[in-house]
Amino acid sequence: MMFQADPPTARRHPDAGSREILHVIVAGRSPGDRDWVSELLHSGTTRSFEFHSADTGALALAQVQARAEGERILLAGPVDDMEPLELLARLAGPGGFLYCPV
Repeated sequence: MMFQADPPTARRHPDAGSREILHVIVAGRSPGDRDWVSELLHSGTTRSFEFHSADTGALALAQVQARAEGERILLAGPVDDMEPLELLARLAGPGGFLYCPV
């Protein structure tokens, strides 16, 4: 089964200037929950974000592996294909350390 990710959206606060864009994968089965969590994260900050949506743990893992650097994962609710602890375990690199913030 092939999963299609939502296109990334960049949201910039007017005061953000040339700051680095923080890439965030928002994972959860509900599109409404993913949107709500993205809005909460963005509100009241001058940071620039680019949000990537993932409705499954497998898609979130694939997005992290595709970029490897600068990604953050935010769980906006359960995903259909794995438990949150399984997702964390699969994100772990050598020695059990996570190579991106979750």
